[in-house]
Amino acid sequence: MSLFIGKLLVQAAYQLAISIWLMLVACILAWRGGRRVCAMIALTSAAILWLSSMPVTATSLMTALESQFTPVPMGRIPKVDAIVVLGGGVGAAVPPRLEPDLAGAADRVWYAARLYHAGKAPIILAVGGGIPWLGPKTPEADAMQYFLAAWGGAGKCDHQGERQPQHA
Repeated sequence: MSLFIGKLLVQAAYQLAISIWLMLVACILAWRGGRRVCAMIALTSAAILWLSSMPVTATSLMTALESQFTPVPMGRIPKVDAIVVLGGGVGAAVPPRLEPDLAGAADRVWYAARLYHAGKAPIILAVGGGIPWLGPKTPEADAMQYFLAAWGGAGKCDHQGERQPQHA
């Protein structure tokens, strides 16, 4: 399965997309005269949107997920061969910015630097590429490498990024 189709299927499974599709079906049914089924589908769509946007829903889902992975004190973390940092927390430097941009999940890069400084691994492997349809830009691994080097991991970090072909 291609990257594009995979990303598209994930978007189609989100609550907003499901609600929009249900509303479209409801509109078609209303146009064709199926008022009762149309009302039920429209109500279901509204309920999905309402429930998924309520803070209590988000909090309960987040609590259920995060309670499975409780924080471990730095002293109890074993030594390993390498620290692997997955992408998703750092963006490329988009003009007029001169430096990479820290995003919401940038704490994983910061935590990797902390693990490195605590002597938990001799190397940090930053992994993150680019998405082809967004155009050529700096791979995320390079942007993470920038911050890891700034936080004292220079010379001890490696990175693996998917390079975009440059067209002349």
